Amino acid sequence: MPLSLNTSQKLKQAGLEWKPATHDFFAVPDVDMDDKFFALSDMTVTMEVLHGYHAITFNGSVEWALDFVFQTDAIWLPTETQLRELIISKLGKDSALMLQSSIGGYVVTVQNNGSKSIFEGVTAEEAYASALLSLL
Repeated sequence: MPLSLNTSQKLKQAGLEWKPATHDFFAVPDVDMDDKFFALSDMTVTMEVLHGYHAITFNGSVEWALDFVFQTDAIWLPTETQLRELIISKLGKDSALMLQSSIGGYVVTVQNNGSKSIFEGVTAEEAYASALLSLL
């Protein structure tokens, strides 16, 4: 399950860079589609360069008439796995990262350079995103 649009926007504003890859989830906010998310695939939604800009193109989509959206207008919705990998890449090999369920949702514990930080979220994705936001 991908991260919420609201938290994904916070990550983007904090400087998280999206390098689009097949199967990434994304949303197109502020155009009456905030409750819908899409996935990059090899068949209908792909990355192309149009007029020198990276664009997400919708090929063969019969449900609605959206040909493309520029990557800068889309919001990446990282999955739990992607968030965990991003945190690990920022922390390095000598750090520890642990996810546990709690009564209210999930808790992520990060141990780095002798210090311990705890981040909570309703979902595992939200807890990981809180930890990642602290590292950006």
